[in-house]
Amino acid sequence: SNMKEITDLADLKKVLLDALVSFAGFCDANGLRYYLCGGTLLGAIRHQGFIPWDDDIDVIMPRPDYERFIEMTKNGMTERYSVESYSTTPKHVYPFVKVYDKKTVLIEDRYVATADSGVFIDVFPTDGIPESDALYKKRLSRIKFWRKLDTYAGTSTINSKNALRTATRAVLVCIGKIVGTRFINRKIDSIARKCALESSKYCGVMVWGYGTREKMVAATFLPRAKVMFEGHEFYAPKGYDEYLTGLYGDYMTLPPEEKRVTHHDFRVFWKD
Repeated sequence: SNMKEITDLADLKKVLLDALVSFAGFCDANGLRYYLCGGTLLGAIRHQGFIPWDDDIDVIMPRPDYERFIEMTKNGMTERYSVESYSTTPKHVYPFVKVYDKKTVLIEDRYVATADSGVFIDVFPTDGIPESDALYKKRLSRIKFWRKLDTYAGTSTINSKNALRTATRAVLVCIGKIVGTRFINRKIDSIARKCALESSKYCGVMVWGYGTREKMVAATFLPRAKVMFEGHEFYAPKGYDEYLTGLYGDYMTLPPEEKRVTHHDFRVFWKD
């Protein structure tokens, strides 16, 4: 109750940027590849920083670098930043890594919190993708099933406006919690890793994200180039135009004003 809430979006962005600078510095110092991705990369290219109404940071790492990063940060990335994955943190809901700012507390109604839940950046693994679109879509469909169960396993609420939906949700939450997020995320990972990145023509994030829109030619995507983001240089895919076009189409055109809103629902505080 005595914690100071961070209500100004500019203040939240400063906390996020500090986390990204620290993450990028750690990766560079340890020879780990990373790339800005999704809305963060779009912001870098279109705005040279955050999309004005955005409030998160997304990065991706090739699977081998991603696994090394998890191994190297079991005891934290720095004194200020902890790293959570389903393999290291029992309550971790997601099939990808979060880097948390331990000076903050983030409260999100939908999911069970972990000890270090604070302002975060999301770190996704990039895996190889099958050349066969049919096989690719089949694997994505299986992952979608497990992701849905993962959502139920990690939720902290079962209520819905509809009584029948609440009852159905209660059953699914019960099943999800019995199965457990760690088991579910292992399933997601095992599907995502079937094609080794190093020997695949195509790559993309399998465990989360944009589905088939994210399928990239590895030779185009994996080479890196530096881009400006909020006055700092960070790495991005050299072929960012093809990547962003696949995700957003005409990505340099701003969306209609009614769509310029954040999609996250949480509150953030400074720790005492």
